[in-house]
Amino acid sequence: MESPSPASSTKLNNSISQFKEDYEKFVAPLKAFNEESPGRQRSQEHQEIGQEAYMKRLESFNKFRGSWLNLPSKISPVALASHGWSVYNENTVKCKECNAFLSVKVESSSPGDFDEQKHAIKYISSQIRFGHDTRCFWHSKIILQLPDEDFNFREAFMLVKLSLRRHKDSPFEFSKTFNNKPILDEKMEQYLSILLKEDEKACMLAFHGWLPDSSSEKNLSDGLKCRFCAARIGIDPYSMKMPFNPIKFHERYCPVRVNTVDYQENVLVRNMDDLNTSNNIVESLRGIQDYIDYYKSPSEENVLNAEAEISNVPTADN
Repeated sequence: MESPSPASSTKLNNSISQFKEDYEKFVAPLKAFNEESPGRQRSQEHQEIGQEAYMKRLESFNKFRGSWLNLPSKISPVALASHGWSVYNENTVKCKECNAFLSVKVESSSPGDFDEQKHAIKYISSQIRFGHDTRCFWHSKIILQLPDEDFNFREAFMLVKLSLRRHKDSPFEFSKTFNNKPILDEKMEQYLSILLKEDEKACMLAFHGWLPDSSSEKNLSDGLKCRFCAARIGIDPYSMKMPFNPIKFHERYCPVRVNTVDYQENVLVRNMDDLNTSNNIVESLRGIQDYIDYYKSPSEENVLNAEAEISNVPTADN
């Protein structure tokens, strides 16, 4: 293959420079804010209160599962556990740090009184943060992020890929649609194209929060578990007749399922650096260009011109 022309090299350098400029403008401030946020600082000061402790609190709700399934996402087990609450009984949670109790009841004196129910939800939502003793670690003026919210997607991808490799003969298939719509839109497919080509199944599962279930009482690779809602699914043997849906099989209050698009976009932004690490310059620049286009919302003509320009850039492998 002929060496790149000066014009092609100039286009490549311009694209990379433009990417760096937009990265500094849009992403760097978001990362800096996240690093300096009170929630992040609190987690760093209390390393013992992390993902493992969160999962333990979350799974305590399984004792009275029927009582907690239909609560709104603002006061769901995920919201409660991420703010230090464990289940105490069918309608009450307790903080083990400050021994505070919180009643979680969404009832009204008149059935169908939605205004009264909304008021109850709003009150409980605030008490999730303020219901702790003022000296308690969990007492907070802000909504805390989930412990594993900043997970490394590429690392999760490798873990799932290795786990699935042990079950290569298992009839474990997954669905690519949810509610009759593609789980990934065209823009996201382009951004994830590198990992999708390497292992589509592992990419889809890891991207939507699934990890090998290390807490399994059987073999460590016998199942998958959501890092956010603790939902579990067995891989070997996979007994369900329908394909596994990486969104539908989460708990109904899981952030992956409550607002899927917001969740997907957050994962992309937080992992942008790793996702664009590739020996294939064309694929990498397509991901970069997609990210820039997403924020700048260019005209259709500009998008077509950008795609045409990128398609003419030679790869590093040739």
